[in-house]
Amino acid sequence: MHDGKFGLLNEIAPTDADEWRGAQQVVKIKPNKAYELGAWVRVAQVGRSQSYLELQFLDKQSNIIEQVQSVAVDSDQEFRVVNIPHAEAPKDACWASVRAVVRMLDKPAQDIGYHMFDDFVLTEVKKPAKNGR
Repeated sequence: MHDGKFGLLNEIAPTDADEWRGAQQVVKIKPNKAYELGAWVRVAQVGRSQSYLELQFLDKQSNIIEQVQSVAVDSDQEFRVVNIPHAEAPKDACWASVRAVVRMLDKPAQDIGYHMFDDFVLTEVKKPAKNGR
């Protein structure tokens, strides 16, 4: 893992059939505030699969109001930060679903692929000024 003893590992095997997989945690947020989501991501032997971060803003009934995704990682890389630098929570948002998503576009030919996520951080950030200052 990038730091510590625990992280999230998702393997893509030649025998797998599920296109979508991932993990999530729902956290309390404030409406009309801006957030940044980041995590350390490493992929190895990725083949025809990709991973990305996703942030879903939910209302008090847990309905999705808005969804934002990071750029997809679709080639092998050592641990590096992947983020959503700025996402504004809608006025009715109460919760955020922080997600690590892996998509298998095609089965790997023979080797197992690995998507690793570690050290997730969701931070409230300043909203840009409306007049550009």
